[in-house]
Amino acid sequence: KPFSGRYVVFQPPSGLGEYFVALRNAAGIAAALHRTLVVPHILWDGKLGSRMRFSAIFDLAPLRRAMAAAGTLAGYSGALLEVDDFLQLRLAPDCLLFLHVKDPHLLPSRAYFDA
Repeated sequence: KPFSGRYVVFQPPSGLGEYFVALRNAAGIAAALHRTLVVPHILWDGKLGSRMRFSAIFDLAPLRRAMAAAGTLAGYSGALLEVDDFLQLRLAPDCLLFLHVKDPHLLPSRAYFDA
């Protein structure tokens, strides 16, 4: 069950290794902020047109267990949703926050959210 209707949503990087680093970081942020983690699509071949649900390739159970354990430590539910399920909620974000990156090749983009 989502925690108080508050979510952490992040734009997935195109590489699978970078995706898992971003997912780990987002999970930590969600736990620290007591928010539900929204797991984005995997961008197969790094293209927006080749999106796949995380659960179509990987088992969500270990991630759910890790989020539940983090939530228990932080005093909240540790919930997660896949982005397709999140979109069905039809929530409009209050704002988008782009984190500063030092690599000029990783400029902030809303491409994933606009597609």
